[in-house]
Amino acid sequence: MRVRRDISSIPHRSASETWQRIIDLVTGPNSQDAHQLTSAAGVMGSIITDEYPSRRAIMLEGVGPQLRIYLRYGMKALQEGGKVDSLTWNPTDGDWTMHVPCDDENMEWVKKSLAACTRIKIFDVAETDRAEDEEESSAAKAGSSIVFMSGNMRNTLREVIREYAISPDRLMQDWSTIERGIQTWLRSGHLNNVVVEFFKPGASAASARWEFPVTYTGLRRG
Repeated sequence: MRVRRDISSIPHRSASETWQRIIDLVTGPNSQDAHQLTSAAGVMGSIITDEYPSRRAIMLEGVGPQLRIYLRYGMKALQEGGKVDSLTWNPTDGDWTMHVPCDDENMEWVKKSLAACTRIKIFDVAETDRAEDEEESSAAKAGSSIVFMSGNMRNTLREVIREYAISPDRLMQDWSTIERGIQTWLRSGHLNNVVVEFFKPGASAASARWEFPVTYTGLRRG
């Protein structure tokens, strides 16, 4: 599981203020080795100034979900302002590691400068983020599955309605609206069943009932 936070940096905050905001976000009374974060302030100020965390996240893992922190710059930073949602856990309350992006040209001196900060690791900003690539691929596959499922549901509903000698024209006319709702519920995982009941005019009980159960095997929710 991953949790994301976006923080406005330059010019809304200076580089040093941005780093302090990150420290405040990820530390608490029981944090372990929090002094390493404070000791890294100078180097981190340089990395923040170079805007690497706008492209690749500063990642903190080891306690609770993986935390990914992205920084905003320029007009976006000014427009979004300083609000940062607090965390529901302390990611440094235990054995933690922070991964920080840097370019290849500055990699050597940054690593030497942070040699004493053993919990902070540096990675090349140009490296492919496999986790994000896998997530995007999974989301694309899930999206295709959802479109297929909703299309299959439409065709089945149309045939069921025809079997009861009712015109499916109204269903087809309204389907774009119905489909948006169905796809939204499929993505969130809240759609479990579709039920169609047929009533004769004036009847209080259905003369026929049809169910379309929905399963999510192999389909990524959310």
